[in-house]
Amino acid sequence: MATDRGADGNLFPVRFLGFGFFWAWLFLAGVHATVAFLVALGLFAALMAASVVFTERDLSSLASVADDRALAEGGAEGPTREEAAAAFADARGLSRREAEVAAYLLAGRTTSFAAEKLFIAESTVRAHVHSIYRKCDVHSRMELMDAFDAFWMEEQSDMTAMGSMRQSL
Repeated sequence: MATDRGADGNLFPVRFLGFGFFWAWLFLAGVHATVAFLVALGLFAALMAASVVFTERDLSSLASVADDRALAEGGAEGPTREEAAAAFADARGLSRREAEVAAYLLAGRTTSFAAEKLFIAESTVRAHVHSIYRKCDVHSRMELMDAFDAFWMEEQSDMTAMGSMRQSL
């Protein structure tokens, strides 16, 4: 989440300037000076309280919740990315462990991250990666991601075609 910050990374000067401009705007708009000052001061206090209560991590998690809810309310049909990754692994004949490693690779994670999360040695993850590449007929992580994206697009188009066939019946 990008925010405007002062030269030292502090938000206080930016908010203070905003407070000043807002107060000046209210004053110039013909609002009585006391009322303009109190309204601007209240807005400034609310912004300061929000910056103390909500960190950037909290705000990004709130945005994530909002995005998830929007997707749920949108009634998006078709498989999720995780379901598509499982179907991709199944279609390529990957073992259960290879599918788990592939899911981390497709999410852009490193082999060391996958090893840590799966509680296996990094050399074991690398062996799984080579097996995944062989079974998927790719030679790099980018080729694997491209193959998955092509598979996922095909799955989504198949789901859309099946949905339109059901509607026509």
